[in-house]
Amino acid sequence: MMKFGSLGAAIAAVSFGFIPVAHAQSATIEEVIQVAGDILALAVICPALDGNKKVFDGYMASNNITQKLMTADNSYADDVMAAKQKSYQTRKALSVSGNCDDALRLYGENGTVIKGFLFKKVASSN
Repeated sequence: MMKFGSLGAAIAAVSFGFIPVAHAQSATIEEVIQVAGDILALAVICPALDGNKKVFDGYMASNNITQKLMTADNSYADDVMAAKQKSYQTRKALSVSGNCDDALRLYGENGTVIKGFLFKKVASSN
């Protein structure tokens, strides 16, 4: 393991490729539509999961997409519903538990697509 005595040495190591750096990459509108469709399909398949709207809104904002683009009076709404149908058709071959596990892997606390969006609903104590 290499140790650096200064910030300059660390910067040099990154610039020469000795230390890999993951660069942030924005999603395209098509990718956001696909994610939104997948989330809507998973909402039907996994009723025990819930989503944090603020996290999803942050995902949208970080990709420069406004909520207005996804509303029913916009052409993207039809695209989102088509993506939901496609995702649902693909996912229906999997078990409910498999889908829910996948949902948490992609969109859960340590999600690989949207971190912290989905979580297990807390049972009410009525």
